[in-house]
Amino acid sequence: MALGTRYRERIVAVNPGPPSGTLRTTDLSKVAIENVVAAGEGGVGTETRDFWNRTTTKRYASTAVVYEPDYNEYREAPKTIYEHTVLANRFDSANGTDLLLSNQTLVDGRDITLVTLDGSLSEAGSGTVSVDTRPISVSNTVVPIESSGEPITLTLPTTLSKSRWDDLLAGAKSVESISYNNSTSPNRVTIRLKRNETYRLRMAKIGVGSGASSTSAAYLTTIP
Repeated sequence: MALGTRYRERIVAVNPGPPSGTLRTTDLSKVAIENVVAAGEGGVGTETRDFWNRTTTKRYASTAVVYEPDYNEYREAPKTIYEHTVLANRFDSANGTDLLLSNQTLVDGRDITLVTLDGSLSEAGSGTVSVDTRPISVSNTVVPIESSGEPITLTLPTTLSKSRWDDLLAGAKSVESISYNNSTSPNRVTIRLKRNETYRLRMAKIGVGSGASSTSAAYLTTIP
């Protein structure tokens, strides 16, 4: 990834100094999924069923990746943030306005895809850097889940505004409601799914940079 650029040489005019940028991870706290049980009698193993039929809320730490440019003349350049399958530009000088650069794949119909990032990354300069990413816990396993009584709830720490989450989930017919808590740091969005539905859950943990921790097979289920 190019953190900055270099201007071509000019005969008369003087170029400003080359712009630079920083690429880093920032902690987001933990993602939570609750009110979930494994659905049906077949299709999943005993360990999977036991894991998801516990009444405790499942929590998974995650980070966001932030690119912040530093231009010599452009003073209000946005930060580019990746979190929870979403890429967005954040303009801090405009009351925290967010400009979405991608859609979300977290909730797609009855498919739930929860991807968390782990590790530490901090790069600065005007050159090109390579970002080391690697799967820590990735499986093709799909776990059928359903509500344990109360609606299945996903709570995500987020840097995005409520209005952006409303936009992202506007077409998600399986979403019952969205609530937003801006009294925490970071803020949190809570997504409640409709009851009386069977959902397909996929999970993955991706290492970014260095220092990513390993995880047990129970991160989702027993991984073949």
